[in-house]
Amino acid sequence: MIRQSGRWLVWDVEDEVLITKIIGPDQASKGRAPVWPSILKKAKQLGIRLDKQLEEKLIVNRQIRAELKRLRKLEDVPSVPGYDPDVVARLFPHQRVALAYMDRFPSYLLADQPGVGKTPVAILWAERRMKTRTLVIAPNSAKKQWAREIHRWSSMGLPINVIEGRLNDQSEIALRDGWVIGHWQTLTNIPDALMTRSWDVIILDEAHAIRNRKTMTAQNAFRLVSRHRLAMTGHPYVNAPDELYSILHFLYPDLYSSFWTFWSMHIEAKAKYFGGFDIIGARDPKLLRWEIAPISLRRTKKQVFKSLPEITRIPRYVELTPEARAEYNRLRKEFFVELESHDPDEPNVLAIPSVLARITRLRQYLIDPGLLGSKVKSPKYPEVL
Repeated sequence: MIRQSGRWLVWDVEDEVLITKIIGPDQASKGRAPVWPSILKKAKQLGIRLDKQLEEKLIVNRQIRAELKRLRKLEDVPSVPGYDPDVVARLFPHQRVALAYMDRFPSYLLADQPGVGKTPVAILWAERRMKTRTLVIAPNSAKKQWAREIHRWSSMGLPINVIEGRLNDQSEIALRDGWVIGHWQTLTNIPDALMTRSWDVIILDEAHAIRNRKTMTAQNAFRLVSRHRLAMTGHPYVNAPDELYSILHFLYPDLYSSFWTFWSMHIEAKAKYFGGFDIIGARDPKLLRWEIAPISLRRTKKQVFKSLPEITRIPRYVELTPEARAEYNRLRKEFFVELESHDPDEPNVLAIPSVLARITRLRQYLIDPGLLGSKVKSPKYPEVL
């Protein structure tokens, strides 16, 4: 029989062999395992008895999964209790479904495909759990976008602070109340400032950046203190499923506290001759998906395309900088096509003005001056951003 002791599962000696099949010999030898739903499910399948408490826990877990499965099939929900109806009404239908799905959990993995619209959902989810301070860690290029989106969707009126400047300035900004937005390098630049306080919510945008649990960035992310955590990424793991552990450990550090338990149970690998492993994949992909299904949501554009708006094209006209205009005018005047002459009485190279060649070069320059070897930067990219 398997029973729960504190936050661990323990078992009788006669179940040792079957338990070893589930979590591997190394972890089974410790005589305990974390209370993972996948362990309970697999134990039930192998005929290991669960005590009454765990039986009830497994039944409740399955009921929650059935309800969430029903919810995920909906194309829209009329409202999400606890949120401002006017703000929720501005979301797209699939975003309302995501918010309703996520609202049951203290921490969550939002893994929708890029372009589906995760940011507004994340802001509303965080704001409901926020009292005084929320930390957002995002790519450096996305900090201003986060600030704009928070201003657009937040109704609490709390200040929005973007971590910038020298290290002393960054540390001072990190200690402010309200929304604090930093980039991934912030975790290694000013870790002490981020860890001297407890956050209401921490959001990791592009959370696959912590996939290597041994890096300083990942270790500092794990050390942050918060009641609620949200990991956002379109790529839960980049190379192999073992990278998923870092995100799970960030979200629920007490539950997913052992990498090697996760490895033994969910990762299929082959030992190399000179040490290390070649990862083949998930040992049981269906069971791994079942493990994380309640605390994660992933949808593709194809799945939600009905609720996405029509594609609109907005022309934006950008003036060339003075330096770029000078180069452009030089190209317009000076470009020639060079042809090799076969006449012995003529020079070896003939320079012939060509309108078509000039137009081609000018169009290339307008796309990006770098195509022609220019050091002048295109003014279009800042406008697009």
